[in-house]
Amino acid sequence: MTSKTSEEKIKKFIEKTGFILEMKVSQYLIEQNWQVEVGNSFIDLEEMKRREIDIVATKIINNIEVTLIIECKQSNQDQWVFICSSKNPTRFYYSTKHSPKIKTLSSKKILNVMHTMDKTVSLAQNYITFDKRKNKKANTLQIEESLYKLPKSLIDVARKSIIFQEEKKKIFIPCCIFSDEIFSAQYSENGLSVKEQSVIQYNIQFEPKAYSKKNRLKIDESFTETLGKESVNISPLIIEMILDIADKFGTKYQIDFVSNKHLKDYLNKVEEGVKLISTRKWSMNVK
Repeated sequence: MTSKTSEEKIKKFIEKTGFILEMKVSQYLIEQNWQVEVGNSFIDLEEMKRREIDIVATKIINNIEVTLIIECKQSNQDQWVFICSSKNPTRFYYSTKHSPKIKTLSSKKILNVMHTMDKTVSLAQNYITFDKRKNKKANTLQIEESLYKLPKSLIDVARKSIIFQEEKKKIFIPCCIFSDEIFSAQYSENGLSVKEQSVIQYNIQFEPKAYSKKNRLKIDESFTETLGKESVNISPLIIEMILDIADKFGTKYQIDFVSNKHLKDYLNKVEEGVKLISTRKWSMNVK
């Protein structure tokens, strides 16, 4: 009886953590024929240490290797609200991270068919978190952590993926899967509009000095004084490869925030878009 009670307590405890969401998302991806790695490590050049991203999932679609870099966030009481200021926000082609780089992308619009360029999806500029139990604003640490980690993990995942397959067509998509509902909030001449959304896209400028080639030498010279106990020795060759990928990908990153209950629809939309990409035009425009 005591053992049974303990099992139930542990089960309830785990269900409140992010592990249960991570397990559910991983299992669903496997069922949809994605190759899944859980707890994938990546190198963070700002802190010079290895960190962990929850899930890296890969699938060949339309002869393109699509990789989802996923952070899972669990909450039993928070709802996420993303602030959107424009009905038709600008999408940037190079926010869709891909390799090999396509020449004249803005004119050819090869990736225009992807969900990342879909203007019917809300694009946010800010965010708040709502505690539905206490009916007040909560901290935004989970969102901030996702925005902090996802570009860095994408760069390192791409570095490991591209190194031996430079000519293979690849697309890398960073996304955060949230256990509860997400909303958009937008103000217009008709007043404030709040809507539940399946997906919210968020643009960020990713430009830490540690990921800039021209600033890297100065940073390396000062690391001996600033590195903490968790720092690790990373070979100059690996650092150089990470910097090359960061330089190639530029500073604009678009991150998908997805409500877990809409994960199926989101994955379908990703796959449908990739299937429409003209791989012939991509081949004609590679550097």
